[in-house]
Amino acid sequence: MTSNRAQEELPALLGTAWHALRGQGDLARAHGLFDRAARLAEAQGDAQALGEAALGAGGFWLHEQRNPVAQALVSGWRRTALAGVDPASRLAVPLRVREAAERDYESGGTKAILAALPQARRCGDRVALAEALHLAQHCLLGPKYAELRSTLGEELLAVAAAADDPFEACRGLMWRATNLLLTGHPHADRALALLRAALAEHRHLAMSYMVSAVDVMLAIRAGAFERAEQLAEESASLGRQAGDPDVLGWYGAHLVTIRFFQGKGEEAPADAAAARHVA
Repeated sequence: MTSNRAQEELPALLGTAWHALRGQGDLARAHGLFDRAARLAEAQGDAQALGEAALGAGGFWLHEQRNPVAQALVSGWRRTALAGVDPASRLAVPLRVREAAERDYESGGTKAILAALPQARRCGDRVALAEALHLAQHCLLGPKYAELRSTLGEELLAVAAAADDPFEACRGLMWRATNLLLTGHPHADRALALLRAALAEHRHLAMSYMVSAVDVMLAIRAGAFERAEQLAEESASLGRQAGDPDVLGWYGAHLVTIRFFQGKGEEAPADAAAARHVA
């Protein structure tokens, strides 16, 4: 039988975890807190709390859990929570959406997440809908989905405006900037500037890291290779702070790209290897 103290600890733990994820963008800290909350909720047989913890344990991006054991654990928490809550509840919808998105992202498909979007629109919960629109765009990054991704991105911005939530506004601006950059739109730089301004007021480590990685590529595009290398190191440092699982890959890719355009392709393998120690 769990103690009253443990029962009282769970809501506070979840609140701290959500602040780490949404308020700060500290992915590593959020993962640890949600893991602890999920285990506590499981021990107490609290399906509602387990569902919230399972949602948060998925992270800010899709496929944040890279270890197959961790993936299976978090997915198991989602399924257990779904079995214990009302299927029509506002918690059940984002749990199903996250499961669909993770499955599609892993397989390279889109059917499950696109089928789940109408449920998110009907549930009446802005947070659940915003999360669904955010996750869906991860599964639609190919060029053939550019128009649909842009439509979903604008819908996300509209939901964020209605919610009057700085986090949602930053996330909507992040996807607008991303979608315009991916299509080479002339307003991409303006969208990126708006995102930077929003993040200056409401700093979020994970989104700030994404912007820093883009800044490296923009410096490379401008031919400012020394500046790009400096920015790459700063970006990797920010990625480590955020606990982003892709920091090593991005830093290595930045260095290899810089060396290629400098005409020093033969140095690229050594730089990629060095990136493992820096990032």
